[in-house]
Amino acid sequence: MCNPLLHIWKEMISVSKTWSIKNQMMICYLMTMLIIILLIIFFQIFNLNLLEVSTTNRMEEALDKQARENMLSLIRESGAYIFSKFQEVFIMFDVVGQMLISMYNENTFALEYLTPMRFSSIPASELSSNVSFYEGQNISYSYSCFYNFSSTYDGTLLKKVSRFDNIWKMLLDLTTGTAIRFYILFEEGNFMVIYPASNLPKGYNPYTQIWYTTFIENQNSTTLATTSYKDIIGDGKGIISLVAPLNNAYGQRIGLIVADLPIVFINQEISKISYLNSGQTGLIYKNGDILQSPNTGWWSNKYKNIDQIPDKVFWKQVSSTSPPIGIYYLIDDNVIYRVATYPVMDSAIDSTNWYFLLMLFVSEEEIMEDKNDSQTKIEDFGVILLISTILCSIATMSVVTVCIYFLARLILKPINGVIDFTNKINATIDSEKDPVTLEELNSLYEGEDQVAHLVKAFKSFASNLINRTDDRMPKPLLISQKRIFPPNEFYLNKRLNLRGMINQIRE
Repeated sequence: MCNPLLHIWKEMISVSKTWSIKNQMMICYLMTMLIIILLIIFFQIFNLNLLEVSTTNRMEEALDKQARENMLSLIRESGAYIFSKFQEVFIMFDVVGQMLISMYNENTFALEYLTPMRFSSIPASELSSNVSFYEGQNISYSYSCFYNFSSTYDGTLLKKVSRFDNIWKMLLDLTTGTAIRFYILFEEGNFMVIYPASNLPKGYNPYTQIWYTTFIENQNSTTLATTSYKDIIGDGKGIISLVAPLNNAYGQRIGLIVADLPIVFINQEISKISYLNSGQTGLIYKNGDILQSPNTGWWSNKYKNIDQIPDKVFWKQVSSTSPPIGIYYLIDDNVIYRVATYPVMDSAIDSTNWYFLLMLFVSEEEIMEDKNDSQTKIEDFGVILLISTILCSIATMSVVTVCIYFLARLILKPINGVIDFTNKINATIDSEKDPVTLEELNSLYEGEDQVAHLVKAFKSFASNLINRTDDRMPKPLLISQKRIFPPNEFYLNKRLNLRGMINQIRE
């Protein structure tokens, strides 16, 4: 393979030897500059690739770290905020519990007894029908009402707790935007108090309600929340319930206190939590039930429980972490989500007993969008740099080529003058043309530097040729001068001694 290339190279060298100096100089320069430009472009592309890889890696690390910190910080603050909204209700539970204990000490409890009311005995003037979350049903914010679930119920206790009507309105106002109603179920007293006074559906049994069964399943809990379920007392939309035990002065549970929270209130809070454009928040109960929300995403309407998602690894990782605080990854419909989780707990101290998990879902593609933008900018910058390099190189080559052209002319003009004058001298010798003159010789362009020295040396040599007199004699005279005669006494004598010669003849 090398032999053909070597042969081609030799042919190129041999052909280039026939070119003029100017052409040789320009070809050599152009080839050299072309090689240099190619090397510059190669190293630029190589360095730009290294820069792109290094920058994108650093950008990816920085974006990953920044997104992780931002998402965790946001989800922590949001989880703490939702916990605070739940805690408002739990504080009201404590107020009711302490009041109930105080009611047994009649000497120190100042509130007067009120008349326990059934819903049917509430005056019509105290009923309202145009109330949110009740869909045209009549309710009363002026009274609470009681329902007994047995013919024998504790009337004395009912009379005591009738005094809660003095504070129910205040408690509900303090939890505006969170709770819409309160219940108190006295298991041993066999009755339930509900505020605001509402008409329970036929066949309503508190012991079969989700809030009661959930509490019985978790009796060690001081407070808890239920999963979402349909509000059969109100407008039939989704609610969750917060539940806490009611204890007597001896710490024995005598009932439960419950508050209903509409999901729409919770959605209003979690909808405020967003990160980037695709960031959306979901609330998942500890059994995996997904709290329905108006957000668009798999956690909103596509699945009812997180166990239904195809990515089984995600929930397994989350549920196996205690407490489940951190960053996880989820794949759904070929979309990678980065998920930040934070538990909504029943205590600000104990982080192991949680009932809701707040999740912030963000598309990984959007998180790394800045990385792709940086990569695109580097590529665009690289293209601009290459184009500018090529343009600058072409401009430089053009300028230097023009300079070489004029430099070659400065070199070739004196040399061409010498060549032309030499040819003219040879032509006058071989023909009968007029001989060249010193004026013509002196008019030759000398140039600069070494070329000028060369032309001056030629002028000196040529002037000697021009000054030779024998070149101006006729040919016969030149031939006679070139004849060789034997030496005699007159050889090299400039004048004859005639007198001496005559005397010799006489003798």
